[in-house]
Amino acid sequence: MKPYPALLVPIMRPLPWGGDRLKELSGADRPDGPVGEAWIMSNREGAVSRIANGPLAGADLSEYLDVFPDAAGHVCKDGVFPLLIKLIDAADKLSVQVHPDDLYAAKNEKEPGKCEVWYVIDAEPGSVIITGLAEGTSVREVTEKEPAEGMFREIYPVPGDVIFIPPGLIHSIGAGILICEIQQNSDLTYRIFDFGRKWGGAPRELHLQKAADCIVNYSNDDIQTRRFSKGGPDDPSVLCSCDKFTVFKFSATAEVPAVFKVKDDRFAALTVVSKDAEAELVSGGEVIRLTFGSSVFLPAGSGNVTVRGKAVFLVSEI
Repeated sequence: MKPYPALLVPIMRPLPWGGDRLKELSGADRPDGPVGEAWIMSNREGAVSRIANGPLAGADLSEYLDVFPDAAGHVCKDGVFPLLIKLIDAADKLSVQVHPDDLYAAKNEKEPGKCEVWYVIDAEPGSVIITGLAEGTSVREVTEKEPAEGMFREIYPVPGDVIFIPPGLIHSIGAGILICEIQQNSDLTYRIFDFGRKWGGAPRELHLQKAADCIVNYSNDDIQTRRFSKGGPDDPSVLCSCDKFTVFKFSATAEVPAVFKVKDDRFAALTVVSKDAEAELVSGGEVIRLTFGSSVFLPAGSGNVTVRGKAVFLVSEI
């Protein structure tokens, strides 16, 4: 038996600001109440993606990597899986929050920091994303009193926008936005303000001192917010490239399939982000049906992978 492309089952995460748009993902459970996140590729204790296809169907991603220890390539040599990929449905606005960098997280939390990038799948007219402090606003102001209008830098996203969220950047996703998030494998979020919401009968915890320790007052020029049509400087398919991950965007049509290559020394993760997708992935003799939200772990050395049919999808690698 050799490594093969593994279709992953979404892990549904009920959250107070969530909605109903993720409940229709193929293979997913349909919990009662609002679903804020679907973890579509995860290898974290207590939240490990299950395999839906092939000889290891029913096993989880951790067990897959035990059977095929070279499938992740060099990026898992330290035993830590490097990526976590989510779909996020913000029916209501998320908390105003910040994530720590690797140094702070290792010292204080004993896990990696959190760098992430968002691909906007859908955004209702007038919806808002917070990316940093407005000019003239201090870290002290937002961590010692309730945030007020005018304290934050706001953008009005449209589908296809790419927003890079480095550690230390204050941010929030507004109501009416659906995104795909590619991030370091970390669940560290320091909430600064949560709009008085309750979850489980009590207000959610705030982390004001830790947030104050981590906030970086980035300038406008430091924040990457762009439309995909501009592409990358050397490769128009590159959405984001940093020291934690690189994310590519591809489109397949009925007439023209999309072909990309998985490198010999690292895995790739495929995520379908078009809501009307109807396609199939072909790799190493395996054929996998793809619809919106499909997530496929592609083992290192898979070589050329073909997607035929109708789909817009992201490919993430380390």
